[in-house]
Amino acid sequence: ELKEYAVKLSEHDVDGNMTRLGFAPNFGNSWLYIYGWLNGGQFMSDDGQTCTLDDPRIEKALAYMVEIYDALGGIEQVDAFQSGFQQGEFDPFFTGKVAMKVDGNWTLNRIADFAPGLRFGVIPAPAPEGRKSITWSGGFSWAVPAGSENSEMAFELMRFLSTDRIWRVRNEVLARYAASRGRNFVPGMAPLPHVNEQTYELLMRDNRELPKRIKEGFLLFADLMRVSRFRPVTPVGQLLWDEHVRAYEKGVRHTYSPKEALARGQREVQAELDRIYAKVTYTKV
Repeated sequence: ELKEYAVKLSEHDVDGNMTRLGFAPNFGNSWLYIYGWLNGGQFMSDDGQTCTLDDPRIEKALAYMVEIYDALGGIEQVDAFQSGFQQGEFDPFFTGKVAMKVDGNWTLNRIADFAPGLRFGVIPAPAPEGRKSITWSGGFSWAVPAGSENSEMAFELMRFLSTDRIWRVRNEVLARYAASRGRNFVPGMAPLPHVNEQTYELLMRDNRELPKRIKEGFLLFADLMRVSRFRPVTPVGQLLWDEHVRAYEKGVRHTYSPKEALARGQREVQAELDRIYAKVTYTKV
């Protein structure tokens, strides 16, 4: 159905130029990662020593992305249309140039800020038949460099900055700042379900300035976060990301088949993994 409506909701002028994009697999914040996970794929082995970018389930996910772009007239036509997109109040989703997209919870704050009257809905990303929808998440971390002075004190500060109290203070300050500028505010997601619940009760539930759609969207995003995937924690994480993007690009542009594009990326990542985990034999002296 997603592929079908990606085409049905797209529009073109009399010369065949796209004037509205129904749905593009990689517009928003999706990437091959979420399609691979939705299809049950795995990008790294459980022990972290084998790259599985060429997992057949990921190959099928990439092939699906290719099919949608082809049905839309090709990635080149979609790219040409997207090249005119702007941000802020002229965001293509706000102005009706994009009908559907996969994106993150931060989109709610942008809607509240620039298009509070927008008629929209939020649903989990559609999964293949027989599979459950999933979400994925990422973020930032406090860290103490190895060997730094006062590491114990730094850790205590980090622990304090991660408390429920600081989450509350942070959101209250951001809400007041937004109000001082005459703007609405939708809090971001915390990696703690109870914090998201408290934040909703404190800043959103009784806020008459926030439309019901935004409140419902926040609650859905918070619920999805209870089971969330994340990119593999590995010393080759950046390389895996780069190769996953390269495989997507080569696939949708028909430079290689999805199978070949992913296999090439897998070999690059695996070579670096093998180098990192290689056992070094030293000569006895």
